[in-house]
Amino acid sequence: MLLSMTPAIIAVNFPNAVRGKIFGYISLATTVALSIGYGVGGLITEYLGWHWIFFVTVPLGIVAIVLTYQYLPDTGKFEEYHGFDVVGSLLIFLSMFVLIITLEMGGRLGWTSPLIFLGLISCLALLILFYKWESNYRYPLFKMCLLKQRYLNLSIAAGFMTSFVLTGTIFLLPFYLELIMNYTTDVAGLIILVPTLLIIFVGPLSGRISDKTGSKLPSIIGAVCLAIALLVLTVLNPTIGKYGIIFVLLALLMRSLSDGMFSPANNKLVMIHSPPGMTGSVSSLLNTAKYLGLVMGVVLFETIFDSTVSHSAAGLEGAISTGAFQFSVPVETLLSGFQQAFLLGAIISILIIIASLISKETPDADESDYIEDLEDLENLNRIENINLESGNISKK
Repeated sequence: MLLSMTPAIIAVNFPNAVRGKIFGYISLATTVALSIGYGVGGLITEYLGWHWIFFVTVPLGIVAIVLTYQYLPDTGKFEEYHGFDVVGSLLIFLSMFVLIITLEMGGRLGWTSPLIFLGLISCLALLILFYKWESNYRYPLFKMCLLKQRYLNLSIAAGFMTSFVLTGTIFLLPFYLELIMNYTTDVAGLIILVPTLLIIFVGPLSGRISDKTGSKLPSIIGAVCLAIALLVLTVLNPTIGKYGIIFVLLALLMRSLSDGMFSPANNKLVMIHSPPGMTGSVSSLLNTAKYLGLVMGVVLFETIFDSTVSHSAAGLEGAISTGAFQFSVPVETLLSGFQQAFLLGAIISILIIIASLISKETPDADESDYIEDLEDLENLNRIENINLESGNISKK
């Protein structure tokens, strides 16, 4: 709820000429905070215990409330509030819940299991119901007309895939450092933290480039850097020896460079294609896609890793098949699981490059006409609402 409104707040309060710079600062804050979380989380887990992880977020939440109340501008009331779309919210929540649970259980029950098939069918049915409801409901949670904006959806899909790869990678890397390279939890957290500080410089730089030359160039650079990072991680193996940490740091640096370059540019690109009066809906859609990518990145990377290791460990003497089975299998077996997961990330990174190459900075002529039609429709709806409120129901 906090982050889903950030692009909309920026779009309302800042002109397009400086939005790239603002998105760069937002990317900087978000990425550095996530990275600090890994470093601090490793220290807390190592020396205080994992329960303290949850306590630390309480004072941070209080600080966020105070800062929001004191500094966020009052954007005013743009249109009348018509209530919350409870049915639509419930349908989209259930569909995503079923999808995530199905993906999580697929590696354990087997992808040919009837329960997995039932879960996928149920998710599809819920999504169809959501589409039907939102298409007919007067005040929907999500305006389906946005699906006709091809370059908007292309940029949002690129954001989804990037979040998927970035999160899945950073989820597995601490385990790689601990299980393959034998680092302690606190050291593994610090190794991940330090390269990510590159975002301090790259995020604002990407925003300024977006403002001066357009968002497409930094998007492409970010996608290429992500592909390089995943390819490096895919080919890593213990034979590299003491130089392995250098390659891990190189991959982390490229990953940070990718995140810093891509995210601000992609955010600006999405908001450029936002129809008038729909910045809130587009902002929510973008962050929903990113957080769905975040969750699915963790789930699928973990599923591929666990499935590969379980399959490779089957029949190995001394290996267990339940619980923390990762500690009972050889390093080579664990490495195959990591490499398969990182290979998936490399393939998706190539798709991100393609999406970035075919994206456009401005809408096509037909899209511009469509946006004008949307604006006229919004104005017509406002006029009709005013007429209804004043008792004059005649239409002119």
